[in-house]
Amino acid sequence: VEGWAVYATELMLDEGFLENNPELRLTFLKQSLRAVANTIIDIKMHAKGMTDAEALALMTGQTFQETEEATAKLQRAKLSSAQLSTYWIGYKEWKRIRGAWKGSAEEFHTQALRAGALPLGALGELLAAPKPASKLP
Repeated sequence: VEGWAVYATELMLDEGFLENNPELRLTFLKQSLRAVANTIIDIKMHAKGMTDAEALALMTGQTFQETEEATAKLQRAKLSSAQLSTYWIGYKEWKRIRGAWKGSAEEFHTQALRAGALPLGALGELLAAPKPASKLP
């Protein structure tokens, strides 16, 4: 169910929230860069032998994180494998599901929120199912 906040933030920006404030868009892009870095760190630390020093260098040298923040993120990555990557993966899944939706954005968001906090695979299946014809009053 992760990724909704990233998806919703981008949606608000795309709709012109705060009059297309460029600082807000830049902040979103910076957070997106961090989410990608989190995914890289999560995978490489647990499956590819990334060292603490390499992870810290990625965070501080390439994704603009302060040393204290990066150090805390490193500890989090070590304690909870596969959690840091869920934000980026979830965001991408929200975008995929929305892209497959045949109706309006408003209908999509209404149906997605009405379904509740489902795993995104189940939500995708639910929203891909044919809709019954609405009954006229």
